[in-house]
Amino acid sequence: MKVKHKRLVFVSLSTIVLGVLYAAFALYPISKIHSPILSDDAIATSTLFLQHQPAKSKISFQVHIFFKDDLTKFERFWDSLNKSNPINSSMTIFIHAVQLKRKGKNWLQNRLNALTIRHAEIRHVKVYDKTRSIRDIVTGAWFPKSKTEYGIFLTYDTELSCQFLQHAEVAAMKYIYSANRTSIAAKVVGISLQNVQHNPVDNIKWSPAVEPGTPYLLQFPSSQGIVLAPVPWIKFRSWANSQPPSSLSLIPNSMTNRWNSESTWLKDFVKFMHVRGMVMLYLNFPTEFSLVKKQEDVLIKNSRLESIFLSDRNISLRSETSHPLSNLPIFNTYFKKVNSLDDLVHHNPESFDKCTIVMNTFDRVDTLLDRIKYYQTFPLVDRIVIVWNHQTLKPHFDVASSHSQQNTENSIMEGGKPEVTFTVPVHIKLQSNSSLNNRYIPFEEIRTDCVISMDDDFDVPHNHLAYR
Repeated sequence: MKVKHKRLVFVSLSTIVLGVLYAAFALYPISKIHSPILSDDAIATSTLFLQHQPAKSKISFQVHIFFKDDLTKFERFWDSLNKSNPINSSMTIFIHAVQLKRKGKNWLQNRLNALTIRHAEIRHVKVYDKTRSIRDIVTGAWFPKSKTEYGIFLTYDTELSCQFLQHAEVAAMKYIYSANRTSIAAKVVGISLQNVQHNPVDNIKWSPAVEPGTPYLLQFPSSQGIVLAPVPWIKFRSWANSQPPSSLSLIPNSMTNRWNSESTWLKDFVKFMHVRGMVMLYLNFPTEFSLVKKQEDVLIKNSRLESIFLSDRNISLRSETSHPLSNLPIFNTYFKKVNSLDDLVHHNPESFDKCTIVMNTFDRVDTLLDRIKYYQTFPLVDRIVIVWNHQTLKPHFDVASSHSQQNTENSIMEGGKPEVTFTVPVHIKLQSNSSLNNRYIPFEEIRTDCVISMDDDFDVPHNHLAYR
């Protein structure tokens, strides 16, 4: 009996000690726990805005994953997605894959169909052949069914923080859903889950002059890891579908004009945000922390960087460090700080969408019409200005005043001066003197920023004239 009694006392004391330690640990702020991986400053500056999550969320997520043939990278991505902390919102997953390598018709489809995940439903797996452009796949991937359905776009070559879903959920609730009646929220296309360290417009490194932990608004989309708001995405799809096939989605003075339109949908999104004065919310974590990173960045041989990104520690996310949407710093398309949304660049740069051809000529009356007919078929030509330098000889045709079809051949056979209709406006400017410098006259007919000056004795291939 004594032995049993002593054992009972021992168990009771152990239970009490453990209980006291547990209570002390639970009550002690996590930001005060020493960590060799996350310093006190790093933890404090990353406490953005996540509050106590509601028992039942009012929003849902469609997660769209875009994958291109590299199963090694995809498996690493999928593993990080599986390890992400669950959220209260319902979530469905859609996988969009492009099969480039030939391994049987259904090989990739079968591999993807076998996937499982612990906290979401895989609703749809679609494998496209290489003839389908990435631009079409992404823009057609998601059509929101309600104003409470949000999209999350991810790429297979990234790796995810275990907390990325939690941040996505609360950020969407706080900054878009709960503020959806404000004029500012209507301009927010979505939320970036990664930090910005590069300015693609000027192709230089960039970081906002904003204290880490303070979110900001930028009139430029993130390239991967984004939460998309339903209404702006529907507007973007409508806008993109209304663009002519020849549109290259250019904006003035931007290195993004060099991007290939078929290989990226972001070029369209950049112009949409530029034209409509839209912004994206960036959570602005400390430089070394991100919710989404390229896999090659995670593999950098820097133990601190790798540990911070992959750490399972839940970073304290206190509400007192959050900032109202109306008080956030704002940067325009060119990564310059502005005072308000009204100061954003938001106009349709029609003058930059096409070019004016200015053609200097003297007396080549026999070939001039052929040159005009050749260049008028180039889709990026806004108009053609003919600078006629001969003092006595005149062009052997007139430009039709309407766009109705004219029978040029009959007019010539009858000995008359043919009136020709072109598919673009053509202006013949008769000069009082003959000079090569006449091509530099700022004619009032020129309405574009881009002017192509050329001679009249050869045809430049259209693909050489195309600019990006």
